[in-house]
Amino acid sequence: MDNDEGSVGHSFWKPLRLRENERADFSQMLAPQNSSRTAVVGAILWAFAALAAVLELFSLLSGHIVFYLIQLMVMTFGLTLIFIAQRSRMEIPSRFGEYIVITAAIVWMYFAVRERVEVGYGLSEFVIGVLALAMLRNMRPYHATAAFLLLSAGYAGVLYHAGYLELQPWMNGLLFCIFAILLSWNSYNAKVHEFRSQQLAVRLAGNNRVLQALAMQDPLTKLPNRRYFDSVLERWQCEPDGCVEANTLILADIDRFKEYNDAHGHPEGDRCLQQVAHALSQAIRHEGAVCRLGGEEFAVILEGVTAAEAGIAAERLRREVALRTPITMSFGLAEMHPGDRDYQDIYQRADAALYRAKQAGRDRVMLDN
Repeated sequence: MDNDEGSVGHSFWKPLRLRENERADFSQMLAPQNSSRTAVVGAILWAFAALAAVLELFSLLSGHIVFYLIQLMVMTFGLTLIFIAQRSRMEIPSRFGEYIVITAAIVWMYFAVRERVEVGYGLSEFVIGVLALAMLRNMRPYHATAAFLLLSAGYAGVLYHAGYLELQPWMNGLLFCIFAILLSWNSYNAKVHEFRSQQLAVRLAGNNRVLQALAMQDPLTKLPNRRYFDSVLERWQCEPDGCVEANTLILADIDRFKEYNDAHGHPEGDRCLQQVAHALSQAIRHEGAVCRLGGEEFAVILEGVTAAEAGIAAERLRREVALRTPITMSFGLAEMHPGDRDYQDIYQRADAALYRAKQAGRDRVMLDN
């Protein structure tokens, strides 16, 4: 386990470190979340600014209509940038819009502190602003540390400018900023764990797909194997009222392959199997799937193809194998019948047709009677 993969309690006090190869993807995960959260905060503040401006117009508030109108314009500009950037998937304009909204929110926080400095030193307003930033914005640990310490210094500056700088309220503000730093660190660590869990899930899903593909593939010829063949034919199970479309199975077997192996050796026999697999795949192209069932036995699965059409395809396969490889093959085919309740039925009929092709002299195609 890496040093930064400690317990949850340990990670609360120590920010997790991202590995070099994780940083870009992690930033890509955080960006839309920060953008959306900032847009929500901006929309809330826009609504409050609009309400305050309306109240100012009706003389229910007094003295700050210019501030609220400026906030409205700034928030509108920032939110518009975020909205357009999100629709166009542009990161830089979105980031610029976020900074505009955050800056306006921080200015508003200090404005509220200044207005309420005579009532509790404006600490409640400062705490609300800092808490909102810590909860809604995902920041890197060192960025969060610098941001909240600067906010604490800004709070002290507002108190000093208003003539209310005293140790106790400033220490309370600083203490809350430290808590905000720890909260931000913990939120960041949770995001790192979430990111790594997602990455692990993606890798596991990819590995599972690879393993599933390998489980369905013959290692020598790279063709689908018997497991794949069985899975397809199981889908061919017909209901009592018959099949919706024609499905045909072709079984193929290399003629006198044992003699070829004995005469040329097993390495040559393996090369011959690979040549056969390539010839069958090239000849059938996208019309169906070629499988290796084991040994010198192959199968061609043709979905939506009648026996008559499959017979033409089988003749083409037979000619291609004889032309491109040092051996010949015999073929037997059968079409799925409406009464077939088990895919073994069509397999047995295709196998019987293949047996008749062997008995008739090999290197030929036989259809199920």
